[in-house]
Amino acid sequence: MKVLILFVILILALPYTQPAQAESEQATFESLYRKKFSISWAWVVVPAVVVGGVAFVAITGGAGIPAVIATVGTSIGGAMGLSGIAATNAGLAMLGGGAIAAGGFGIAGGVAVIAAVFTFSTDLVLEYSIGRAMDSYNYNRLVAASKEMPTLMLPVNVNGSKVYADAIVQLGDIEIGEDTPISHPINVAVIHGVIANLTRQLTLERRGELLDVSWWKERPVIFTAGEHLRHETLLSILYFIVNDYQTAKTYAFRAISRAETEQLRSSVPTFIFAATSLYDEDSGAVNAALGHFREALVMEPDNHFVPILFSILLDRMFLRIEEGTLTDEDIDTLRQIAETEELSQHIKTNYAILLGRYLVRLKFEQQKILAMTGSRYEMLRSAPETVTKVTEALAKYQYLVYLSDNLVANANALKLSEKRDKGLMELFELQKQYAEESSRLKLVVHDYKDELGVSDS
Repeated sequence: MKVLILFVILILALPYTQPAQAESEQATFESLYRKKFSISWAWVVVPAVVVGGVAFVAITGGAGIPAVIATVGTSIGGAMGLSGIAATNAGLAMLGGGAIAAGGFGIAGGVAVIAAVFTFSTDLVLEYSIGRAMDSYNYNRLVAASKEMPTLMLPVNVNGSKVYADAIVQLGDIEIGEDTPISHPINVAVIHGVIANLTRQLTLERRGELLDVSWWKERPVIFTAGEHLRHETLLSILYFIVNDYQTAKTYAFRAISRAETEQLRSSVPTFIFAATSLYDEDSGAVNAALGHFREALVMEPDNHFVPILFSILLDRMFLRIEEGTLTDEDIDTLRQIAETEELSQHIKTNYAILLGRYLVRLKFEQQKILAMTGSRYEMLRSAPETVTKVTEALAKYQYLVYLSDNLVANANALKLSEKRDKGLMELFELQKQYAEESSRLKLVVHDYKDELGVSDS
């Protein structure tokens, strides 16, 4: 009897390690974004359609919006396992467009940009100013531009430590809608509150001051390595969502390091590390981002969010392309990643997203050429800087046609269904029009330089 009593006392005196789910599933998309492993991913994909500052639902009902936009959106969303309005809106969100406003266009918001891109026109439809172009590194300016972009979703799976579960429950109070995107100040305030509470709890645990009071005797809580990984991953997600990319990268790095030590998967923090690297001033870190991105996808190839991740990364790449740290050739590197054998199940959706981005880039360069060569302000039009930018824009346009031609050729090699892949085929037709536009733009630039007496070499 004395032995039994002593045994019970010893057990009660031990630090308390909270029960958690399998240690191998703490930092993957499936473990964080499925409410239960028996529930379809679509339950958590739907809220992602209004993840940025742009309410894409406006496109589907707006007067005068080309039918091709809805067709492409529905096609992409359908490939993600959605249907109806949810499929259309999700697909449109993946097409992006908001980022381009930061590259020099005088129109804020992805809806106007997407409408311009997918309504092929040789007219000047977007105002462009050299003065607004992002041509040098500025972290705060990159962050400000990112608030109009799609971002990560809020995790929904409550499995984990009590501290983690409480954080997920608090995040569940956030209501994301057309008028209240996740970037809305009210939602951001809630997220910051969750971050503050979670970090306070983790500090208490580290000091041995976090107590479990569920038994008659208070016991200090000690988190397992897997639980620490989950907490760090959650914090990296939340900081990413509120556009604090430097802190998000710090927590992502911690999570990756812990996962490597414990031999656990870390697809979520690896993706965040890749995306946040695009905000570094160090060009080496920026260029390494694509390698980390590929690693994150291959680590969890069945991840249903792969198309969303492509979209999130692409929009942020656009910012660094305009600045000059990255080039359009880096988008082609993403095409090669999309064609990785492990990701073959997502290939058509990723092709549509990539081709949509090529069209955005083509429209961007087209508008730069037309705006600068046709400017009413003679001092701007004839300035040496303008001539240089016009020449560069034409070269970029021609190179983008070449890259998008390659993508279309690879996509056509797949077995496409006229019914299921209608959206992708619509993109093929649009790309063809942009490709044919190359000759006209070349003539526009030639005549512009000839008028100024500038060599066309």
